[in-house]
Amino acid sequence: MQILLHQLEKYYMDITCVKEMRRIGSGTIEKKNWIIFYSFDDKEHKLQTGFVIHKNVKHLIMNFQPKSPRMCWEGLGENFLITV
Repeated sequence: MQILLHQLEKYYMDITCVKEMRRIGSGTIEKKNWIIFYSFDDKEHKLQTGFVIHKNVKHLIMNFQPKSPRMCWEGLGENFLITV
């Protein structure tokens, strides 16, 4: 995770969709300048999807909805939706 966050800062990426993160369940993690939203299987480390958002743009996050281990979406602003 640290390598990913370092690369995102290096290339000035504020919003990134991520697969295969290796977590259990669904939720949010805050690390340094980042917020990680994830949607995973409740029992196994497989089928993971999520978003990594820089805290500079967290005011744009309207909602995060994990739908299944293979799909989640994030509402940004008033009219923008990202689905993974």
